[in-house]
Amino acid sequence: MRSHNNIDDLSLLLRIPANRTYLENALVTIDGICEHFSVNELSSKRVKKAIEQALSDSIAMTSSNPESLFDLNFSVNRDTLNVRLDSYPLANNGKTVPIGSSQFTKGTVGTRNLTENFTHVEEDGSNSFFAMQFNLSLN
Repeated sequence: MRSHNNIDDLSLLLRIPANRTYLENALVTIDGICEHFSVNELSSKRVKKAIEQALSDSIAMTSSNPESLFDLNFSVNRDTLNVRLDSYPLANNGKTVPIGSSQFTKGTVGTRNLTENFTHVEEDGSNSFFAMQFNLSLN
């Protein structure tokens, strides 16, 4: 097992428009994280597939609002990767509008099978997010 210390831990925030054009930015970020921590290829592919599926489903759900944003929070501690995806659908006046809980979770059901832990939370009816946890296999 690879020895880790605080210098090897990582916390990263990526904000992207909710548009397929920017999906590759998130996948390149995952590639970089997996490479930095020497994650094996099978584990890396599983994480990328889950992120790609979750983002694609979320993009489809926000397609009626082209001004939407996603915040992706990546954090690595030892051999665990946590990813949180916050969705911020923006109204024409720049204020956020909520995604309904059932609508948001319906599109992410397939992603659950690729993670060790999957959580969906709707906070105060104004912010919806889901969190995924992956146990990483290191080289």
